[in-house]
Amino acid sequence: MKGLINAVGNEDSLGKSRSSEIRGLIQFGGKSLVEHILQKLEEGNIGETLILTNPSHENRYRSKLAKKGNKVIIVPYSGNQDPLAVYLTGALMLEDDAFIVADDNLFDFSIAPMIEMFKKVQGSVLATLPLQRIIEGSTEDLNFGTCLVGEDGKISEASYSFDASTKLDSSQKVVLDLYAVHRNQIAQAKNIAEQGVGGLAAAWYSGFYAWEPKDGFWADIGKAPLRTKAESYFNK
Repeated sequence: MKGLINAVGNEDSLGKSRSSEIRGLIQFGGKSLVEHILQKLEEGNIGETLILTNPSHENRYRSKLAKKGNKVIIVPYSGNQDPLAVYLTGALMLEDDAFIVADDNLFDFSIAPMIEMFKKVQGSVLATLPLQRIIEGSTEDLNFGTCLVGEDGKISEASYSFDASTKLDSSQKVVLDLYAVHRNQIAQAKNIAEQGVGGLAAAWYSGFYAWEPKDGFWADIGKAPLRTKAESYFNK
């Protein structure tokens, strides 16, 4: 399995510009966000990792990660900005099972159990959390992808945060942007990608198993309340 970090977007899921700062290079607890992510991928025995970047950020990433050598491949990307399209494009470049992470995900739990589940079910796995474990109080100015989990442990009725119709509901699970994707799922999604975002979303989430970390911290630092929470947590 190889790693893929999506560091492309010009706008976040709330429609705010990301041009003023490079998300993956924001510092938390003495390390950049991308270094936190790479550390977790390495602990999970992920092989080489591809980072798709905004072309204007490429050199900054190369400078920051020069010591990683050929374990990290940085590729500028200027195609379809929709996250699912970026995931599919990067996964096709890897030509392997892919562990995919968005560059605004900061977490401290091990992904090893998630990868073990991937091997056991021989299928794709998506990390989820109940809304209550992510934030307390108001959900104003938050926009997460959500899903339901069936009795068979598979995802149903999944949405993602760039879908403007997504509404937070405490009965649903929040979709974290951590995916262990089987190469067969990648091929399936490729076959219907031409149908557009709706068709791609249906193919992308179809058949995913849900995995939930038993403990540990996660935050989407693109959301202001969670960024504040992450800064406090990782600067302790």
